[in-house]
Amino acid sequence: MKAIQIVMKGDERSEEYAYLSRRSFQRAIDDGYLDSIETFDAITPQSEDFQDHVDKYVWSKSLMTLDINSKNSKEDHSPTEKAGMCSHWELMRQQGETDDKFWIMEHDTWLIEERYEAFKLLSEYADNTLYANIGLFMGMYCMDKSFAHWSHYMLTQKDFPINCGPYCVLQRLFRTFTTKHLELPEIDYYGIR
Repeated sequence: MKAIQIVMKGDERSEEYAYLSRRSFQRAIDDGYLDSIETFDAITPQSEDFQDHVDKYVWSKSLMTLDINSKNSKEDHSPTEKAGMCSHWELMRQQGETDDKFWIMEHDTWLIEERYEAFKLLSEYADNTLYANIGLFMGMYCMDKSFAHWSHYMLTQKDFPINCGPYCVLQRLFRTFTTKHLELPEIDYYGIR
């Protein structure tokens, strides 16, 4: 399986992180546990289509305990937070349109040499799962076509609220998918548009 790494092209720090990240995964590529690492030009507040991406989703006040208890609690996510999430949701959309499963990686995801054996095991296991997250939060994860398609549909067509960070949103989507919808045989997941 290949990986698609979210990188802010032109941002020196992001590009350096991504370079170091790719170097840390070279052994996995050499050994055949990862096909390749491609880059995805991250959506940023400066992107020409930033507002088009933002307008696809329902943004709500964060319900995370840390945000609620913070003296800096705000009514909306910052443009930078929204841009980061939009990058993940765009790759989710792309995954929902292809049978070729891929990893989604952050620019600063690092493969620690001492965890290489665990990575090999988890990467083999992930091939046959609906969703596998083997990184820290959104560091490295993959979704199968049906879950990715359904999730993007929920976010863009069913007003599924984005009321926490991307990891929390993805966990909520997965729990909803597995507890409510997988048990309903009459639902045609590929039929939703």
